[in-house]
Amino acid sequence: MGARTLRLPIITDIKHKGMHFIIMDSPSKTNVPYFVEECSKLNVSDVVRVCEDRYPVEPFENAGICVHHWEFSDGSPPPENILTEWFTLLRNRFYGENNSTHDDQNHLVPGPIAVHCIAGYGR
Repeated sequence: MGARTLRLPIITDIKHKGMHFIIMDSPSKTNVPYFVEECSKLNVSDVVRVCEDRYPVEPFENAGICVHHWEFSDGSPPPENILTEWFTLLRNRFYGENNSTHDDQNHLVPGPIAVHCIAGYGR
């Protein structure tokens, strides 16, 4: 019987027009601590999950990271209510007050929002 390997976070870092996103694959029950650790290192403020529930959210919440569960069908556009929630989150995190961290030069820099479906691409 072969050794079981742990899937570590694979991320893509995207910065666009003053916004910062981390695109990642989905954590699982076995590797969620690694995802929480990586998100904490990157100062992630929120995780947006657009797929079915595959892992406990408590480790993220205990680390001060808010998890949003906005599931919709793979290959389909998000429904209007999810778009509304998404744009509200973007406005609050990137254009609101008191939702920023400091970089090395003490400039206000919004923490990134992490987004995932099952594999980190699709939806």
